[in-house]
Amino acid sequence: MTCTGTLVNIHRAVPRRVARLEIESCAMRSLRLLLPAAALLAATVALVSVTHGQARTPVTLIVTGGTVITQDAARRVIPDGAVAIDHDLIVAVDTSEAIGAKYDGAEVIDARDQVIMPGLINTHGHAAMVLYRGLGSDLALMDWLNKYIFPAEQKTVSPDFVRIGTRLAALEMIESGTTTFTDMYYFEGDVAEATRESGLRAVLGESVIKFPVADAATPEEGLARAEAFIQQWKGDPLVTPAVAPHAPYTLEPATLKAVRALANKYDVPMLIHLAETQD
Repeated sequence: MTCTGTLVNIHRAVPRRVARLEIESCAMRSLRLLLPAAALLAATVALVSVTHGQARTPVTLIVTGGTVITQDAARRVIPDGAVAIDHDLIVAVDTSEAIGAKYDGAEVIDARDQVIMPGLINTHGHAAMVLYRGLGSDLALMDWLNKYIFPAEQKTVSPDFVRIGTRLAALEMIESGTTTFTDMYYFEGDVAEATRESGLRAVLGESVIKFPVADAATPEEGLARAEAFIQQWKGDPLVTPAVAPHAPYTLEPATLKAVRALANKYDVPMLIHLAETQD
């Protein structure tokens, strides 16, 4: 049907036998006629989707098309694989075709020519010390500590130093595929804030040591800071708080026992330097 200009319809109301003129534009008439058809089409599409059972499960993210290195019992490697993720939960790992058929991702990352693998875990580190990179390299441990690191820390460590250094370290870890790290240092609350900001996971220990350092003048003060840190961060989804006695050679036996008791009290990890070198 074609329509131009203005359409005039004359309707006769039989009981009253009075002619009524209704004037409507062509566009309005076309819209009135098309609305029922559009509704029917929408209902038909919905019916087909339900009938054929093709509805896919919505997820927040799909990473697809890469080589998936799994950690399942068979240690499968899937050349054209995909991972479906819903918020913070991996819900499925399979071929790209299988994942695409079952899941509808709000965001889809094309990982062709790349590797999709579990995140790496750094089990020991001092994130903020990335700012000391290259300082006193290739030295015996005690020379490195006593002649370079401990003096440098006395002069430079502060909350800003720790926060900035941790942010840089977090960037480098993310770029290299590390998703969880362990850290023991000073002002560990600032490390925790920077960690949460980055989205990484971490086990973070407030250090306890026998001589004055930037955030504690005595081991007792260090223990008190460690307890406050644990109380503040225990239960956080990304940060696991810990207590970190520096080493057997930098703490008295009584302090080591007190640290162990603190870890037991709150059921948190204890981090310490052991068997560092043959020297």
